[in-house]
Amino acid sequence: YYYYCLFITACGCRCLVTPNPTTVMEVLDTAALHRESLRHDLRLERLENRFDLPETTWQQLDAAWLDLGASVLVDRELLGDLRTIVTWTGGSCGFFARRLAERLPGSRVLELGYLATDSPICVPVGISRQVLAADSVFAEFIPLEGDTQPQKYAELEQGKLYEIILTNRYGLYRYAIRDIVRVNGKIFGSPCLEFVRKTVGFSNITGEKLSEDQVCTALATCETALGLPIDFFVVIPDLESRGYDIFCEVGLKAGHSYDTKKFAEKFDAVLCELNVEYRSKRGDGRLHQPRVIPLMTGAGQRYKQNMLTRGARDVQFKVRHLQPDSTNRQLLMSMIS
Repeated sequence: YYYYCLFITACGCRCLVTPNPTTVMEVLDTAALHRESLRHDLRLERLENRFDLPETTWQQLDAAWLDLGASVLVDRELLGDLRTIVTWTGGSCGFFARRLAERLPGSRVLELGYLATDSPICVPVGISRQVLAADSVFAEFIPLEGDTQPQKYAELEQGKLYEIILTNRYGLYRYAIRDIVRVNGKIFGSPCLEFVRKTVGFSNITGEKLSEDQVCTALATCETALGLPIDFFVVIPDLESRGYDIFCEVGLKAGHSYDTKKFAEKFDAVLCELNVEYRSKRGDGRLHQPRVIPLMTGAGQRYKQNMLTRGARDVQFKVRHLQPDSTNRQLLMSMIS
């Protein structure tokens, strides 16, 4: 990320395209943390290998730097030419995409497009809409409620949620990619789709049917209402207490604190507005109020590094903000502040 930031600045890069908004967050954090070192290296004709990179990787970087002739850019502001970010803005990525817009005032954050590794699924139209790429994939849609028979384009209803089933030109036939999408209008008969969450982003302790998109909306509301810069969060059910634990890293200045009880109450109130089943279970006492568990500074980075060591790919890494099992509870408990 250090050299990524260095080359972006030296090249006068105006647009970054990356699937995951957290990649750009890493670049911004790196620029803030290593500001003086980056400014120093911008003056060099040959770069220093500051991080003991493998020789082959280092030779490629050094050759690219020489070709760039970037040492003349002494006074260039770090990331100062960056004007547009193209990335995923839906689902769990939406939380951090909003943070990007706040950290890069005057820049645009645009939707990259709904796609799978093997095929495009949607094509972005304008700033916020995506239309199904009907020339690349054939899609069927299974409603989350009511009739569970697969439906074709003409049968889709505005605003409803569906699990999407894909068949593409590369040989995948009726492939369940485990994505939930929402229909957001049509363009010339082709549906516009909005990615909502994965099918696994779902939790049910007593019948509340809580989904990851509801959790993300509730946390975003808490962040705004309480003025808390939330850098990382994971929500995990506690089956014994019949409630939810919010493991949360809040980027407050040293010596500052926040009221975890007030945070939990606000989160609870928003979920009651978003989810009628959650409100019902809270009302009759079957589901207890959630708890906020503060994490240490840097917890999000430590969590990510742990996931990468388990085989996750950096550029595609996305935090599962609602985790219905307790696989990562012990890891998060080790990061309590």
